[in-house]
Amino acid sequence: MEHRTEKQSTEHKTQNMKHRRQSTEHRACTVGQWKMLRAPCSVPRGFTVLFAVLMSSLLLAIGISIFNISMKERVLASASKESQNAFYAADSGVECALYWDIRDDAFNFTDPGSDTIDCHRDMASDSRNSSNRFTVGVSGVPVSTFTIRFYPSDACAVVTVTKTPTPGATTIVSEGYNTCDDANPRRVERTIRVSYEDAT
Repeated sequence: MEHRTEKQSTEHKTQNMKHRRQSTEHRACTVGQWKMLRAPCSVPRGFTVLFAVLMSSLLLAIGISIFNISMKERVLASASKESQNAFYAADSGVECALYWDIRDDAFNFTDPGSDTIDCHRDMASDSRNSSNRFTVGVSGVPVSTFTIRFYPSDACAVVTVTKTPTPGATTIVSEGYNTCDDANPRRVERTIRVSYEDAT
């Protein structure tokens, strides 16, 4: 009898411990989970997955933002460079026209005949620069227009020299382009205008 009573007491203790464990697990579950599972459950692990997804999304958003900023800076830097090339082309056109006007009065249209000028005729860098020879100062024509190509680059300058006999004045307009391709969507134009009175 004593042995049987001791065995029943041990079984009772075991059942009590099991009941306590199930009660603890039950408190860790929501009512909805308990109704759905109909069994003891542990602490949900979905929070860890959700947190990882949120962190990944945040890092991805930051990465995309940095990439967009970098691309915009690259476009701005490229536009600045192309603008600089167009300005240099326009400046070279003005310098060439000034040189020939001051040195030889090449654009004087009141004299008979005409003059020939060279602008950036550097065939050492590119043989195509041989085309930069122009006829200007045609008798009776007060406006001379010519296009300078700056091979091997794509830049060019369209230079227009206008002579006004009364009073004696000269206007030089040089339109510089980073590329002579009219269809290029990234074509940039910079214009320099110079006006001065002719020496008497």
